[in-house]
Amino acid sequence: MDYRTPPASDQALRFLCNHHRQMLEQDVDGAKRFWGETILAARDQISQLDWRQALTTYGNAWEAATILLHQDADRHRAELRYSRTVAEFIYAMRRLERRCDANLLFQLASCELEGLALKALKQDLMAPLVDALACDYQEVAQWMSELPRMSVKAESNVH
Repeated sequence: MDYRTPPASDQALRFLCNHHRQMLEQDVDGAKRFWGETILAARDQISQLDWRQALTTYGNAWEAATILLHQDADRHRAELRYSRTVAEFIYAMRRLERRCDANLLFQLASCELEGLALKALKQDLMAPLVDALACDYQEVAQWMSELPRMSVKAESNVH
């Protein structure tokens, strides 16, 4: 699916097909595994400079993180996973100079967190997203170039 074209029915970005989304919604452990595999695959695609495929893969990871935000019993971990996934996705969009798409994702993430009984403060979860939107292009490129080195350490806290 073209990540810039949300379905008219709910105006949400969709990357997963309905069948796979439903499978992840019914299997929290499977959703965690899927998220871990896709976030690492997106980082690998970035290290190989396969930016367009990385955006699609980040979209899959974001959908899995969204499912887990609502279904993972470990609320703190689910919130952290969601925030980090959206921040990485925004950086990747910015790296491809898709600022409008990054702004849309920021708004969707803010709405997703609204009304949830969060363990963390919403402003703390949104801070990395604000940073990803506010930095200049040079900082985006630098952040993305360092991502493969950060990958192993970051995963141990959110997987």
